Amino acid sequence: YNVDHPKWTQDRVNDFGMECDNNGVKKWISWTKENVPNSKAFALAIKCYAGSTHNESFERILLLNHVHNEFSQSCHPLIPGIYNDDPYVLFHSIKSLRNFQVEDERKKGGEWLRKLHRFVTGGENAGYLQEEANESDTAHASTAEPNKIDVTAAYTTNIRLLARLRGVKGAATDARKVLERMHGVYDVIEKEEGSIASIDIRENAYNLLLGLYRDSKSVEDVRRA
Repeated sequence: YNVDHPKWTQDRVNDFGMECDNNGVKKWISWTKENVPNSKAFALAIKCYAGSTHNESFERILLLNHVHNEFSQSCHPLIPGIYNDDPYVLFHSIKSLRNFQVEDERKKGGEWLRKLHRFVTGGENAGYLQEEANESDTAHASTAEPNKIDVTAAYTTNIRLLARLRGVKGAATDARKVLERMHGVYDVIEKEEGSIASIDIRENAYNLLLGLYRDSKSVEDVRRA
């Protein structure tokens, strides 16, 4: 449904056997809200594939991300529950990654993490969790603060997979950028009450990065270590 294209809307209303009057359009909008899958549904499907040993699971996750991107660009904010670069979709996509020796996986790992980082540190998304709470349970209003999104595993997954590329050019630099982003999330949490994320920067993240620096052939990497 797009308010800027009433002809398109009327055509779809006709497809469903509805009258092209105001009541018919309202029925179409209501049908769309109830039947179009939201971002949480995409995230759940991706999570299922992430835990699968299916030999095409990564390709299916790429496809789900592509479809979700098209949905979010077309539907947000007209359809509730659809978000551009939804953090849950990105989180479970990152968690699905297994091997950064595969160029496509390493590329997607960096891309998805950049999008996730931008979303959870962006002040414009401060109301995301409250919107999610309102959509999931409008009948039982609560004054409790919505739970934050723990993004620790998304960042540490990238560092852990990069740590397996010891001796590979650029691996240590990329891992350091991920660690710096983790501190960036922590800084936002400390400074802004409306932060939607939580993060736990553990010692292991530093150990993995130091291991990359140790095995690097770059003099500059040794200095940074």
